[in-house]
Amino acid sequence: MKIRNAFVSNSSSSSFIIPKSKLNKGQIYLIKNHITVDIEHDFAFDKSDEWNIIENDLELQGTTIMTNFSMEYFFKNIGIEDPDQYFDDEWEIDI
Repeated sequence: MKIRNAFVSNSSSSSFIIPKSKLNKGQIYLIKNHITVDIEHDFAFDKSDEWNIIENDLELQGTTIMTNFSMEYFFKNIGIEDPDQYFDDEWEIDI
């Protein structure tokens, strides 16, 4: 049996997959350079908060083991509509 719970607010890891067809070139650049962009704007993040971003022809994939940098919030601020749909913040327990 699996028990599935919704978003875990104190989760220490997260991931996303977003189709590149939903992004413009500027948004792709900003996502790939999210830490540099925030550091340039004097936000309180450093390289240890950076997400691992993988790009292929169709999508961007991101993973992190620490969610200090809120990529969902970042997506909203760079104009991505309904960003929560791209994140896997659910967890399951097999019992």
